[in-house]
Amino acid sequence: MGAFAARHHGSFIVILIPSLEDGGLSRDRFAGIQELLASLGISTVDLLDTFDGIWDLSPLRVKPTDVHPNAKGHAMILENLYRKIKAQPKVWNALVASGEGNRRRRPFSTND
Repeated sequence: MGAFAARHHGSFIVILIPSLEDGGLSRDRFAGIQELLASLGISTVDLLDTFDGIWDLSPLRVKPTDVHPNAKGHAMILENLYRKIKAQPKVWNALVASGEGNRRRRPFSTND
């Protein structure tokens, strides 16, 4: 995926997004992934701490038993994403870079 992005003048960035599972299951599912990505030199934005310290996650869920966030949960993820991207100049610059050299000249497909 990184090579594909580079061929198309893009950046490959992995964003770890939590679900609203009780007991830290989201974090457990990603155990070791951050270290693996770092060892491969892949830029990563880790948002798994978005809901840390919140005891009752149900007000942030679409439905009481659903692990997907509602609008308030998504807003929290977005705020954390913005804060973490701003704290990583390499990632920030990759996402906001402008100029003709950084724009796709034509649509591409996964067959390229």
